[in-house]
Amino acid sequence: MARICFTLEDSLDVIIAQECDQKGQSKSAWCASALESYLRQRDQKPDPGCDQVRQEVQQLRISTAVLDEKVKGQAAVIEELRTRAVHAEGVVQQLMSERQVLLPAKTGFWSRLFGK
Repeated sequence: MARICFTLEDSLDVIIAQECDQKGQSKSAWCASALESYLRQRDQKPDPGCDQVRQEVQQLRISTAVLDEKVKGQAAVIEELRTRAVHAEGVVQQLMSERQVLLPAKTGFWSRLFGK
């Protein structure tokens, strides 16, 4: 078994001491397990399924961004249509008032029926 000496910041030493106290290990055992864990993780080949999931996540993010843009565009169209509807309602009311002015005064039922 090899021995390695290294210097740590005081704050890091305090954190390691707390971890060792919780697990009932010595600092050297804790450092050795941390290094082994790091090296095992570093040398581990990524799972092929992870790549597929990452690609799907990326595609979903792109789809979400596209849909968000469509929603913003549709909101602008809806607001424009609402403005046009309000304007059209005003035009219809104006035309109806002009129509009332142009209609002859109402007379009796028979004169309207026969045009007299």
